[in-house]
Amino acid sequence: MYGGRAKGIDYDKIASAIFTQPPMGTCGLTEELAVPKYPNLDIFMDGHEGGMQPSIHTFSGSKEEMMFKILICADTGLVVGLHMVGKDSAEIMQGFAVAMQLGMTKQTLYDTVAIHPTSAEEFVCIPGIDMMDPVRTYRDGKLVEA
Repeated sequence: MYGGRAKGIDYDKIASAIFTQPPMGTCGLTEELAVPKYPNLDIFMDGHEGGMQPSIHTFSGSKEEMMFKILICADTGLVVGLHMVGKDSAEIMQGFAVAMQLGMTKQTLYDTVAIHPTSAEEFVCIPGIDMMDPVRTYRDGKLVEA
């Protein structure tokens, strides 16, 4: 089937979407699945408390809200999960799935120049993954209280 070559699938990096209103897109592990596998984990989020409007709506005046979540292994910087709720999330996740297959890290996100204004830029500019603190931190598999 694969030309005589062994081919495996990394199930931890499969992108998927739920076509609800608003749509949801995901790639990688959920927080619940990531903690046992990556006991030192940083969770970055925007929009989880509501009211987040991405840069794409700066000119349109749309009141549409979105949510973005990034899970990063604190030991290696590896991005182990991306999650988004909002317009075009399926399309955006498909692109980030390629980056995750190639070993995308927190530094990769920081080094990426965003297309502005877009929704996808929020993954590299929320408000700047280099400058924001995680909303949740796990160390040795346990949630660290702020």
